[in-house]
Amino acid sequence: MAKGSRDTFIVQGFRPKGRGLEAEQPREARDEPHALSLGERLAKSKAGVVVLRRSGDTELGDFEEPVVLATYGQVPLIFRDLPF
Repeated sequence: MAKGSRDTFIVQGFRPKGRGLEAEQPREARDEPHALSLGERLAKSKAGVVVLRRSGDTELGDFEEPVVLATYGQVPLIFRDLPF
């Protein structure tokens, strides 16, 4: 990773809406174990949850493609196509 780059961990919950899913407010976790733990907890009350890692430079806004660390329940198809 280049200077100024860091990993960001995002936990995204989804709720049912009509025939599909609606994204809720994403939550940032402090590290990978925290993100996975938060994802497991949220999965108990959500239609679906995806846990992502994004690597990049937050100052420049330059990020690599997100990596899916875990999915729980129903998640949009786009998250099934990202690398694990």
